Amino acid sequence: MDGRGDPPEHRGYKALLARAGFVAIGAEDLSSDWMVVLRKRLEMFRGLKADTVARLGPARYDEYDQLYAFFVGLVEAGKLGSPLQRNSRSRSF
Repeated sequence: MDGRGDPPEHRGYKALLARAGFVAIGAEDLSSDWMVVLRKRLEMFRGLKADTVARLGPARYDEYDQLYAFFVGLVEAGKLGSPLQRNSRSRSF
């Protein structure tokens, strides 16, 4: 993020949208909301470990747990986000 409030990749995306004729360009960062959801899903999955291991085996459980925990970690560290884009074009395109 910089003083303008947008990460660099979003500024570039906004410029592309403007060149394509979009006039109302906006985004809302939903990452903090998703962090809560993702963390709860991971806790729920881990709470079902015995059932999951019984159905799929320990290797499959461990593989999914590691991948999902990595994904949650990326979101919590701010390396992966979830913007909600709201864009509209002028009618004369």
